[in-house]
Amino acid sequence: KIPSISIIDHWNWYKKRFEFNGDLFYPDRIIINDEYARSEAIEDGIPKRMLVVGGNPQLEELLTKSTGQFDASSWKLENNLPDGRLIAFICESLKDDFPLGSRDYLGYDEFLVLEQILDILPLDTTLLIKLHPEELEDKYKKYTAKNVFIMRDCPLGAMVSGIDLIVGMGSILLIELAMLRKDIVSFRPEATDSFVGEIIDATHSARN
Repeated sequence: KIPSISIIDHWNWYKKRFEFNGDLFYPDRIIINDEYARSEAIEDGIPKRMLVVGGNPQLEELLTKSTGQFDASSWKLENNLPDGRLIAFICESLKDDFPLGSRDYLGYDEFLVLEQILDILPLDTTLLIKLHPEELEDKYKKYTAKNVFIMRDCPLGAMVSGIDLIVGMGSILLIELAMLRKDIVSFRPEATDSFVGEIIDATHSARN
């Protein structure tokens, strides 16, 4: 009988978050981002009485965020990144959570998307693989090359002004970055779901 609250800071997989061994385990209240998320959650089957629109403090803070003057050259030098055009791929752990053949399969996973990017990566362009917090350092080790680097932590200033192009799938980070620059790409080939970044025109949609 301890009151419990869950927070959903994204716009998808509402009900799935509370599934465990075929059962549903709900808290007393679920805080969500906005009215759009509320309608989506209700449609997904979450009881209306549990839902509270609380906003998203992280996104709201970015409205007044200043990255100041970022020294991209020094940052590249410190991380042994070559000069020239730099593309960042924002990773997510999807293959294990939404496997091919399951009812939750998204139509793509992080490896499929990364390999398609690498297939067309110009030789004079560097790809920076930005790890998701739950991913291990060696997950993409086989893809490293003289123009492919892996990075766990990347400063906001670098992502705003030190990287030429940012490509991801459906990460909340894409929406955060879209509040600070207008060229964020959501690359989701054969996607079976929707992404709020595309719905609200925050990100540019790519399918191939």
